[in-house]
Amino acid sequence: MNSYVRLGMHFLYYRREQEKALYWQTVLKLLQAEGEKVGKQYDSAASKSHIMPFIQYFELQDGLNGLVELGPSRYPCFNAFFSREIKEDARPIAEPDNDNVTSCPADCRLNSHRAVSERRGEAG
Repeated sequence: MNSYVRLGMHFLYYRREQEKALYWQTVLKLLQAEGEKVGKQYDSAASKSHIMPFIQYFELQDGLNGLVELGPSRYPCFNAFFSREIKEDARPIAEPDNDNVTSCPADCRLNSHRAVSERRGEAG
């Protein structure tokens, strides 16, 4: 991911006022076009060179043992790594019987909204 894209995403997702720009039609079209362009690039074999920097930048090293396909170099492209499959027991649900607890069904970090109420535009 280019530094300017990372900086732009950080600016939009972590600044409450700037987040509103995510819903401007111009910004939506720009983000869609950039996402499609980068998505195609990350389908190429050359994109494998982005895997290790991604792991290092987001400090994912400790979670690699939970992957079905061990070894980042085994993925044919960045998109294959990005949508990697994890072992069924790698991310256990903390409280499966508690209806008041929610889980993220993906191997990711949720960081754009601190509370569900923020997404709905309510005070958090």
